[in-house]
Amino acid sequence: MKSLGIKTRIAIVITVLILALGVVMVSVFGLNKSTSYKNGWELSVKAENIDTTDNESSIIRQQTDDYLNSIGVKASAVRTYDEGCWYVVSFNSDHKDVIDTATLKANIENKFNETALLSGVEAEVKYNETVKYVYSQKPVGITIAALITLIAMFGYTALTEKSVASAVAVICTAVVSALVFFGAVALFRVPAEPFFMASVSVAALLGAILSFALVNRFKEEIRLTNSKPDFDTVAKDGVKKSLLRICLTTAAVAVLGVILLGFGIGGDLMWAGIELVIAAATAAISTLTYTPIFWKLIKGKTKKNNAPLTEEKSERE
Repeated sequence: MKSLGIKTRIAIVITVLILALGVVMVSVFGLNKSTSYKNGWELSVKAENIDTTDNESSIIRQQTDDYLNSIGVKASAVRTYDEGCWYVVSFNSDHKDVIDTATLKANIENKFNETALLSGVEAEVKYNETVKYVYSQKPVGITIAALITLIAMFGYTALTEKSVASAVAVICTAVVSALVFFGAVALFRVPAEPFFMASVSVAALLGAILSFALVNRFKEEIRLTNSKPDFDTVAKDGVKKSLLRICLTTAAVAVLGVILLGFGIGGDLMWAGIELVIAAATAAISTLTYTPIFWKLIKGKTKKNNAPLTEEKSERE
């Protein structure tokens, strides 16, 4: 295998640095856990949705915010449901000693009684500790599912491409994609939401899919070669001809992430969208950088063992 090009070297340095620095960040600080991921405390304020105007929701939010400001308590996150008639305030620490739910309930109901349409409406105010999201408690199942899928892709690639080099390249690229994604999330302190393990799996699977498309292009390049193929040239030409397809696929996944981000501003879907964009980027970079390297490396090993003739023949057929 000839020396690596300057772009490939730069990509390798960048990905290795991201992974190394990410590992350091995790070792020192751990993954970044937002309130909606770890255990926390919540103030839930709810009232029956009666008014068709914004009066009811605005009263709930305004009275809750004013009360918290009056006792010097700062929220870490807020969420609204049922057209704003259910207002949830999250905290990083426990404030049960200063938050009086009865007082807040009275304040809201008194304000309701000043509005004809809302007179007599009762508010439900609860304060409690929360254990967030069962998604974060089930990483094993997601990981097993991803591993089974990757093993299946290895077998499928080996059978369809009739090449161990292609199958190994696909799986190794998937692993690299997952590792770089992990490093990027850890390094840039993206909150490890409940979707973190799912996002790691997406990075791995997308890396495998893009890599499979690329090694399939390598196979086509070998078929088009009249003479004994030069693996460096095959890989170089294959990357060039697959670049647009890989970029379009990556862009499509990234757009989906942006859509999730837009719908989930300030909430969990926002971080899921950001993680999906990162997963798409790491999968594309890993595919374009490492798939050719792994493929050429295995091909070179096979060639030295005097086995490539049989493999090349099967690929031409």
